[in-house]
Amino acid sequence: MRIGRVIAVFILLTVLGPDLHAQGPAAATPSAAPASQASSAGSQNSLPDAPQPRVAQQPASSGAPPAASTAQFDAPQEQSLPPMTAKEKLHYAVSNSVDPLAIIEAAAKAGFYQETGFRSKYGGGASGYFKQFGASAADGALREFDSNFLFASLLHQDPRYYHTSHRSFSYRMGYALSRVFVTRGDSGQTEFNWSSVLGSAAAAGMSNVYLPAKDRTASMAVGNFGWFLVGEGFNRVLEEFMPNLYHRLKHT
Repeated sequence: MRIGRVIAVFILLTVLGPDLHAQGPAAATPSAAPASQASSAGSQNSLPDAPQPRVAQQPASSGAPPAASTAQFDAPQEQSLPPMTAKEKLHYAVSNSVDPLAIIEAAAKAGFYQETGFRSKYGGGASGYFKQFGASAADGALREFDSNFLFASLLHQDPRYYHTSHRSFSYRMGYALSRVFVTRGDSGQTEFNWSSVLGSAAAAGMSNVYLPAKDRTASMAVGNFGWFLVGEGFNRVLEEFMPNLYHRLKHT
């Protein structure tokens, strides 16, 4: 659903590519120092080891869902996140629908559809473009609602994206793209991402309701379904690498 961010992806990969390739070997280094310190401390103290304190878990709030932007998908700290309630999933879907990048995507999709003749009954010029923009924004909101709230709640799946960290560039890229079809269930287990696939299909079919009568075709629905899935892949790539870009720009 995020085709409008292709340009952002290109810029991101151009800026970060060399740095991200160097991340793979560094993944194992942080654990070396704590391990050596623990060994040194053990040799100097003959008393039994003191109980290790547990890391406090942040309970789910009644408002926005718990943040997962820095959690690794298969890391213990990510597994400790509580499952989202239906209310939190609804809040998550609404937040994504009004995100500035969602508006940019709708604008880009409207321009693409107008140039290629999709939804041609909206006409050309500024009037036709703004009609395309309204329909594209509605497409995005509908997909967010169906995937991240409706089906995520019915199928008990977690719509949040969990970053990988200290991995190679190719691993992170493959991981991000795979999240279109792989997700985490509310139980914490890895599952096929039915919420994304079924939500995209439902939104593509329902979008025909507000299209001009002559544009309500099966090919239009299939085109929207493909847009949703491919765009979701670009969206996941952005979510994976955007923190790196932000960090890089912050320190330049």
